[in-house]
Amino acid sequence: MPCSGRCVWIALELLLRGNHMSASGPTRLATSTTCPKEQLYDTAWSIAEEIRDNAPITVRANKQLIYRAMDAGRQSDTSSPTS
Repeated sequence: MPCSGRCVWIALELLLRGNHMSASGPTRLATSTTCPKEQLYDTAWSIAEEIRDNAPITVRANKQLIYRAMDAGRQSDTSSPTS
């Protein structure tokens, strides 16, 4: 089953923030970063600070991992089946 754009953003957020997830974690992902409009700026800065505090090499490697997976998915979507 293909992964939607939302799925990619969730994976990217999990990898970049470095948060641990419990067994019930996947059921909460859909609402993990929602916030009222008035709190958007503070929430975004909070997430940015979490990412900033992680090891730079880990953040870079995780970004590359996600982007390569996205590219691989796009390439498989555009490849024509051979008969």
